[in-house]
Amino acid sequence: MTRSAMGRSAEISITRYEESYYDYEYEMWCLLWPEIKTNNIKVVPFSHDIDTLEIDIYHSLGCSWIVGFNSNSDGDNAEYIWPDLKDLGDGALSKINDYLQALVAKVEELPKNVQGKSIRRGATNDLIATMGVEKTLRFGNWDNGYCSILEYYDILDEERIQCAKRLAGFKLDEKCFPPRL
Repeated sequence: MTRSAMGRSAEISITRYEESYYDYEYEMWCLLWPEIKTNNIKVVPFSHDIDTLEIDIYHSLGCSWIVGFNSNSDGDNAEYIWPDLKDLGDGALSKINDYLQALVAKVEELPKNVQGKSIRRGATNDLIATMGVEKTLRFGNWDNGYCSILEYYDILDEERIQCAKRLAGFKLDEKCFPPRL
């Protein structure tokens, strides 16, 4: 989820269901992603991942619901997508870093120094390689001197959808649908 949003790792801890909607035109779940550092919010569309079931947001959420992931949450935290991260603040980043380090021994391709920001860095590199710097900056909602004129240009829904599709492994002209049971 953090990769698809190109967000900071700790930002996932305050994502909430009530700040999401389903876009029926593009058939994607969209979330108003909170940016902790800048206190901004950006719309992030999520497509299912074409190649990797383990990082697919639809399967991840489905599995958490099936096993009752949210059932241990008190009423105050039940609205959060990942309630076990909500009260950790900056500790959410530590928890994500610990999880990634635990994966290093199991996933040969992971570098030994992988951490939460590696997810954002990898997503950024993938998107720049396929969509270009300007669209990547707009999708990431970055205010960058390189594209100072673009700070006044809002990313179009179509561009945002294209970025989400590329991060999920789809070709731009390929129609993507959420997984069906």
